[in-house]
Amino acid sequence: MPGVISAGLFAFLLSWGNFPLSLFTTGADSTLPEWLYAKMVSGYSPLVPTVGILTVLCSALMLAIALIAPSVPAFLARFKKTNTP
Repeated sequence: MPGVISAGLFAFLLSWGNFPLSLFTTGADSTLPEWLYAKMVSGYSPLVPTVGILTVLCSALMLAIALIAPSVPAFLARFKKTNTP
């Protein structure tokens, strides 16, 4: 499971790194980085920093879950052992 999560995060970060390539080879659909760039170029919109903050918070939440998830079964087993009659 950690490999799948890290692969997803790597793919997400790689998509941000390939912004110039996707900007020049875009089709009918636009990616999130292209949409944000268009919003920044056309005029300031408070939506741009909001999307940035939400992206960082979602990434931090996924990282926290990935770090905490492996220790949950051991905690539950210890809790169940101490509370048996």
